[in-house]
Amino acid sequence: MAKMLRALIIFALLDAFYVDAFLDIPVPEPAKKTYGNLRDMYAAMNKTKPRQYLEAHNKIRLEMGVPPLKWDRKLTRQSRRYANSQAHICHLDHSHSVYGENLAWEQYDEATPGDIIQKFIDERANYDLETGVCNCQPSSTDCMCGHFTQVIWRTTERVGCAEVTCKGQKGKLVVCSYDPRGNYIGQNPLSPLE
Repeated sequence: MAKMLRALIIFALLDAFYVDAFLDIPVPEPAKKTYGNLRDMYAAMNKTKPRQYLEAHNKIRLEMGVPPLKWDRKLTRQSRRYANSQAHICHLDHSHSVYGENLAWEQYDEATPGDIIQKFIDERANYDLETGVCNCQPSSTDCMCGHFTQVIWRTTERVGCAEVTCKGQKGKLVVCSYDPRGNYIGQNPLSPLE
């Protein structure tokens, strides 16, 4: 009798295993991530930012009919080094490196990567795509086109962005580097190199 009872228990366990193993049972979603402190939460958020910057660039590039950009770690390091070097003053002075560059400053750390890139894209209103001319010459802080044209520059293939909190609570500085650079005078951003 004991052997028979043991056999039934083993059979029941095996039966339960095989039924569960082969049925199409939905796997429960993993629990939402909780963070022990704000530092961990911000670190996790920063890991998603490269994808957000890249998607914001490529959305407008798709709309303009130019090839998508790829995220580049070398350009990200270049952007981070320059942003860190400017964190003490937080001015929008270009690095004059061999790469194309867009800079942005935010008073508060509330803007998403998409918000930052959208500010560059908003310069589209100042740019005549048919003639390839910026309608606000000379360029001023109130009227620019160069951020927009760099974002959509056809021959640019890679981008890397970084952001830094400025010292003394002076806001947030964002640096995006582009390779190959764009914004050649007299050339339409949507045209291939001539």
